[in-house]
Amino acid sequence: MCDHSDAALVAPAVQALIAIPGPSSTPGPLGGGLIEHPFFIERHSSIQYDSVKDLEEHVNGILSVTGRKERVRLRDEVAIYGLRLCPSDLKRVNFMKGKDGRIVAVDYAGYSFLPPSFFALALRTGVFAHELSQMLQYPLCQDNTDALESASFALVPFGTNKI
Repeated sequence: MCDHSDAALVAPAVQALIAIPGPSSTPGPLGGGLIEHPFFIERHSSIQYDSVKDLEEHVNGILSVTGRKERVRLRDEVAIYGLRLCPSDLKRVNFMKGKDGRIVAVDYAGYSFLPPSFFALALRTGVFAHELSQMLQYPLCQDNTDALESASFALVPFGTNKI
């Protein structure tokens, strides 16, 4: 397992992962399924999204129903950057350092192809992720990331993603 002093070694591995483009225009894990990401209650989406439009409408629906003014524009973001691999569980225990000093990512369960703002949001979750954020180059998509964070917080009192 890596420790905090290994962040500089882990960062290039994460940089390579987030450069991987989505194989299709459908958000989610390779082959389809539910999205694992800290945005969602219990870190899992409740539905499979057929398109970025569906994901955008769900997030904006959460924001609207809970009286928040922000809105995401995920389709615009994807038009610029495409869907990218999003390692959303950036805990140090998910990276191992070999005897030769090489870093290996060991837990791919929480990886999905998502708009880059979802990765930016994942970097706000946990100390190690925050340390990595200082070493990575990625689209900030600040407005979308802030709106995603607001929508995620809005889900908490309901205890469900189905809003």
